[in-house]
Amino acid sequence: MVTGGAWQDPGAGSPQAPAGPADPVALVREILAVIPVGCTWVRPVRDADGPVADFRIAAVSGGGGDVYGRGASRVGALLSELYPSMVGGDLWQLYHRVLATGEPAELPGFRYASTGPASSPRRCST
Repeated sequence: MVTGGAWQDPGAGSPQAPAGPADPVALVREILAVIPVGCTWVRPVRDADGPVADFRIAAVSGGGGDVYGRGASRVGALLSELYPSMVGGDLWQLYHRVLATGEPAELPGFRYASTGPASSPRRCST
């Protein structure tokens, strides 16, 4: 339960208290781990002056990997390091807009394309 911006375990101190994490990040990770489709939770990383400079992957679902087949190993990594061609693009701008407004948004038909040293561009629909 979230009240006043702080996590509170509703069963704390009770003999019937549910077992599980009291840390909200750990709770989100547990929830995402059982989702059967690809899902990634990112959190903003701010520079020294305050603006958002990047996004860090905080949790991923257990239902598949990214466009490169990477699964949970992505947790803790920066988006700019994993997907450098994403920086400044449509999805990157959408993340900033959602963060600024708090309103959910979609990017229908989005395809991630990266031209790495290996071969042709890789694409992913979201």
